[in-house]
Amino acid sequence: MLRPDDLFHIYLTIAYLYVLWRFVVPLPISRSWRAVIAIALFAVSKYHLILIGLYGTMFSPEFPRPLVLLAGWLFCAFALLFIFTLLSDLVAGAVALLCRKSVAYFIGGKARLVIVLLALCLSGAGTYQAVQLPGVQRVELELPGLPQALDGLRVVQLTDLHISKAFQADWVGKVVERTNALNPDLILVTGDVIDGTVEARRHDVAPLADLHAPMGVIAIPGNH
Repeated sequence: MLRPDDLFHIYLTIAYLYVLWRFVVPLPISRSWRAVIAIALFAVSKYHLILIGLYGTMFSPEFPRPLVLLAGWLFCAFALLFIFTLLSDLVAGAVALLCRKSVAYFIGGKARLVIVLLALCLSGAGTYQAVQLPGVQRVELELPGLPQALDGLRVVQLTDLHISKAFQADWVGKVVERTNALNPDLILVTGDVIDGTVEARRHDVAPLADLHAPMGVIAIPGNH
């Protein structure tokens, strides 16, 4: 029986083959350059398998942070390239049927350039945004039957920190500072605290010890 991880890698293989067929092969460039692009995309699409081969898990790349961010940017760009290529094919196919023209007529070199630039830019923006210090979202809850003594209780929830090579000790320290500045009565850390082994994250997770709240800090070490 296939595991979810197996299905994930199968989907990525299908995505790669589709991008190869519909995006790379029709490019108006030499065969050698198409081969270079195909090999590069194949490596990017197999990023998680490479991690498994190197570290035994696809969730904890243990190489320098700039390379982790670069790999994340390129993988997300590949995923977007697949989505944009598929969508453009669907739109072009519908238009071709209506106008009785070839699909290739609508997806020329300029359109492909726009697709790849859009994928790279959106992925870059997403990667940049992902590593920024998280903002504070305030939510007021009304609970029927809440004891009067707990009216106005301030709870801070931190979830899915995914402390890793991408989110290291300095970033964690800033999260802790922002959390403590809210003067919470209770702090809840609700899962997905680290990516990787405890030993690998020992230094990066250390700033969490500085979280303070009168009613305590409660953490769930497992999945969110």
